[in-house]
Amino acid sequence: MRSLNQQPRAAIIGLGRIAWRMEDDPLRAKPCTHVGAYLKHGCRIQAGCDLDEKARREFGKRYGVAALYENYQQMLAEQQIDLLSIAAYATERHGMVMAAIKQNIPAIFCEKALATSLEQADEMVAALEASNTALVTGHMRRWSNDYQQVKSIIDSETIGRVLSVNVLFSGSLIHTGTHAFDLLHWWFGAPLSAQGRVVSKAKKDKQSGYRYSKKELADGGGVGRLHFANGVVAMIEGQVKDYFIFEFDIVGTKGRIKIGNDGLTLYRPAASEQMSGFDELMPATVETAAPVYEGSAWDAAVAALLGNQQCLQVASTAQEARTALEMALAFYHSQQQGGIEVMFPLPRNGLSVASR
Repeated sequence: MRSLNQQPRAAIIGLGRIAWRMEDDPLRAKPCTHVGAYLKHGCRIQAGCDLDEKARREFGKRYGVAALYENYQQMLAEQQIDLLSIAAYATERHGMVMAAIKQNIPAIFCEKALATSLEQADEMVAALEASNTALVTGHMRRWSNDYQQVKSIIDSETIGRVLSVNVLFSGSLIHTGTHAFDLLHWWFGAPLSAQGRVVSKAKKDKQSGYRYSKKELADGGGVGRLHFANGVVAMIEGQVKDYFIFEFDIVGTKGRIKIGNDGLTLYRPAASEQMSGFDELMPATVETAAPVYEGSAWDAAVAALLGNQQCLQVASTAQEARTALEMALAFYHSQQQGGIEVMFPLPRNGLSVASR
């Protein structure tokens, strides 16, 4: 990564909730947005871009930013930018990343999913590898201490050999699901095959302002399973619900892990209190290791962009975000072929699924 200015200049494309508005949520630990993390690290908010004039005006007033744009290409051409956040919809991210690389932007903080097709993702990965631009994606849980603890427990075989994982989340396979698929890839390695079906189109798209043509495949919920090269089987259930859930139940030969938004619990075998001569799973103490970074996941993401090596080591790169997208798209490939098991790598057949 190239050296940045003493006070790095940050710009944001897409001035919605994840860009800055969630900082107003009294329940969230701060910082919890792109802008909040930039300011925590002493960056200067140089410019902002959004198609919506009201969003531009409110953002500019809140952070004292005068350089406000409707056209991101104009912003990239006119502004001196060290750190660029891409928080627009996934349908637009390919063009935005490619334009930023062309302008030689040093570092990009790109929301997930990386793109809407494998062809787009492959082009982005190749362009980044040939450039001086660094990119990390918004798979934020990699920087969470709890999720890092899970990786440590798995790698140390504290729960023995992992047999299966049950994954539950609210939302759709790409917009929400890529968070889960990225973690599965991080914990268990390369996916081998997938089988499943898409069961619903996300009903909340219109509420979010998401725009898509009726001719496009739109991001929906799904159910199915993933097989990993190391033998782990993951059962996936991700659909729109009237509540939010994001949870993993990881079963091993010597224990179990449950992790989600309500925290981490480790279970280990102990003498049953109900049946003599049997062991059952009981809650056990998690031996906590030092976190990769002292601060929120958003702090860690920007620290990675600023060159913190520990944060970079766990970051979800463009290549890894591409794999998470491929895992999500595998459900669509399976459904298009009657629900059969499909193997990785997936074929490049032009499949594109519009997502937020």
